[in-house]
Amino acid sequence: MTEEEALKIASRYVGDRTELVVLGCGHQGYVFSTSRATAVKVFGGVDPYNRELLAYRRLDEHNVSEVLGFAVPRLIACDDSQSVIEMTMVQPPYVLDFASAELDDDSDIPGGEDQWMEELEQLFGDRQQAVIDLYFRLRDEFGVCHKDLTPRNVNFGD
Repeated sequence: MTEEEALKIASRYVGDRTELVVLGCGHQGYVFSTSRATAVKVFGGVDPYNRELLAYRRLDEHNVSEVLGFAVPRLIACDDSQSVIEMTMVQPPYVLDFASAELDDDSDIPGGEDQWMEELEQLFGDRQQAVIDLYFRLRDEFGVCHKDLTPRNVNFGD
């Protein structure tokens, strides 16, 4: 999906009176900020849309707006026909992008724990333990296994 295609979908979703600005993009789709102080994510595929929607619904069931000091966007609305999710905006520190998340997945860490720990240390340095704690809190307390823990998705605010 191109940015232009995503913008058309987001515009249809929010309506003509709402201004959109690109916040970011990735292999799952595009995220736009709206003039109504929300974020709209347009997905390039149904599977990532469904995974993210299910994760947000699970977190909403538990009234989660933060985990271990990391803000978590709240689901505002969605459109299944266009694979669009609207959520609250969050400020760092935050955790977001649940398009790769799995619910109730207590299987072993892909690639093994040693490799995972090494990757997190390379990505987060001395903040590795905070990210590990975040991963296990999301998984063990809420059943949301976040499988894309990168600095883009786990932001400490500095």
